[in-house]
Amino acid sequence: MQSPRPPLHVLSARVIGVDTNVLLRLFVTDDADQHRASTAFFADRTRQEPALVNAVVMAEFAWVLRRSYGYSKSQVLGVVGYLADAIDVRLQHGEAIAEALDLCAQTGEEFGDVFIAAINRSQGFQKTVTFDKSAARRVPGMELIT
Repeated sequence: MQSPRPPLHVLSARVIGVDTNVLLRLFVTDDADQHRASTAFFADRTRQEPALVNAVVMAEFAWVLRRSYGYSKSQVLGVVGYLADAIDVRLQHGEAIAEALDLCAQTGEEFGDVFIAAINRSQGFQKTVTFDKSAARRVPGMELIT
């Protein structure tokens, strides 16, 4: 069993945030130099000096993997799950990500939609409105707006 991770506020001076393009290049090799630089950056991260993936980066990352790189829904969930388990990476709204991963596996919905609804629920919002009919039917807390 892994030891608990220290809270981010304790580590804040040693945590380094990453942009979406840096995270993407860890998993895609369409630019060899950026892939090498990203790989080296993440290789230097530790439990005490982790990389932070904020919620905006996570949502954008999942969307770009699906839309620009043709990753399947299950591949996106696998990559997000890998990041969630990594000891040298911290995810903002980690509990919402875990909930979204579980719900995506159950509903087949896109990670981004489920993640947005999970964050909003975790913040105490009663619902999230959408024009996405499928998400409104299948994602807890999402409601169709007309």
